Amino acid sequence: MSTIRENWRIGLLVILLLGSAVALLVPGAPPGTTADETAGSEAQLTNLQYGIELMADIGLVLVLGLSADLMNTYMLNVTLLRWYKYEGVNR
Repeated sequence: MSTIRENWRIGLLVILLLGSAVALLVPGAPPGTTADETAGSEAQLTNLQYGIELMADIGLVLVLGLSADLMNTYMLNVTLLRWYKYEGVNR
């Protein structure tokens, strides 16, 4: 339980991401986004069909960019830690 209290920001991030996915992909999730009531359930609009087609592309760019940034940060930290352990500190 203490690890959840220490890492509450990660839980909040997960909740916000799930809420965003529901608002973006579930038909009729935001009020007023349903199509004609007589047309049937297949005609309900999701936010992707409602004029936010760009959101999927933005999400892809974010995922690829964050993955590249994660690898870049890892490689930089490994290099710095090796230098610190073997050359930076003479014990």
